Amino acid sequence: MVTFREAVADSARGALCAVIAINDDGARLFGRVPGLRSGADYFNFFAPLRAQLCNDDPDDTPVPEPPFEGGQCVGTNYTVTGVATIYPFANCEPIINNFSASFPGPIRGLVTRTNNPSGPLCVAGGNQVFLRYGPDSNIQESLVAGAGRGATFSITSVTPVGSGPNDCGDPPIVVPPPGPVTRPTTIIYNTNEGDEVTIEGDWTFSPFFSVGDLSIKVPFTLDLGGVEWSGNVEISPEFNLEISPRVNFGGSGQPDDPTGLPPAEPVVPPLPEPEEDDSAIIGVIIRSSPDGELRQTAILTNGMPTIYAPRLASCSFAIESSLTVAWTSDIDVKNRDCYIPCPVPTGAVGVSVTAMPGWTCTWTAVRGRPLT
Repeated sequence: MVTFREAVADSARGALCAVIAINDDGARLFGRVPGLRSGADYFNFFAPLRAQLCNDDPDDTPVPEPPFEGGQCVGTNYTVTGVATIYPFANCEPIINNFSASFPGPIRGLVTRTNNPSGPLCVAGGNQVFLRYGPDSNIQESLVAGAGRGATFSITSVTPVGSGPNDCGDPPIVVPPPGPVTRPTTIIYNTNEGDEVTIEGDWTFSPFFSVGDLSIKVPFTLDLGGVEWSGNVEISPEFNLEISPRVNFGGSGQPDDPTGLPPAEPVVPPLPEPEEDDSAIIGVIIRSSPDGELRQTAILTNGMPTIYAPRLASCSFAIESSLTVAWTSDIDVKNRDCYIPCPVPTGAVGVSVTAMPGWTCTWTAVRGRPLT
């Protein structure tokens, strides 16, 4: 018999093995690794990690391919050939053009700028695809495809003009920015009575984080028919599933079945991942409302809110440093409409609040310019 937790753990491992294959999904999940965005450490990081998690032979792990070969010598002129898809404004019918032109090396690759990403397909100011080239002291761009929003370009070859050298390596691997990855899943488990249950759902993995012991964890949300589970999957140094609500009961005949779960035990919330363009969190506004028997002492004051002792709630800020994200010590919340500043001058990437018994809390992160 397969318990629900065992089925979820197997599904998590399988989904992550598929995600961290050498592809764009894996790059999104591990986009915070230093050097990964330029491709320098991509293979060295992924190969042993995937081999460990998926029981693969490290020598059989596929090596990611650069967008094209060669083209990196300074002082050599290169002929770049490619295929452009262009959408003229007149009839919105795509035109496929073969492209060939010469540029001084190194050939750096393509960049697409979209001025109207949500507008009609064939409008002025849509996609423009530029080829970047030239030495570090004089990087230039040349338009290779443009017009409608769907305009694209792909490089088919880069070859030296004449007898120029072409032994200066390949361009960096192109990887997307970090972000969440969603994959469908099927969970099949047995109830305590031996009945087999099949549930369709989706895993959503967020970019990984590393904690002080150098373990690598991936926050996740598992949606099974509208019921959500969350937690972290540790993938290094060993595989371990941390899920909330808890589903690992065991002993004394207690069920390992999501249809009869006891109340969730308090868990540490998943560490958040900052978005690149977001301002830092400099504080949090917390509003508390009574919802049961009050266990706090109300201390009346003159000209300021009533103080509740020992506290109404506790809050903590998630602080990022290099690849490590950790929580600050708990901070007491002592009035019903409370502002708590972040204790770290550089600001935080996340905040969480835990209400005391008898209270319900809502909170809003305050973003702005850090003190440093």
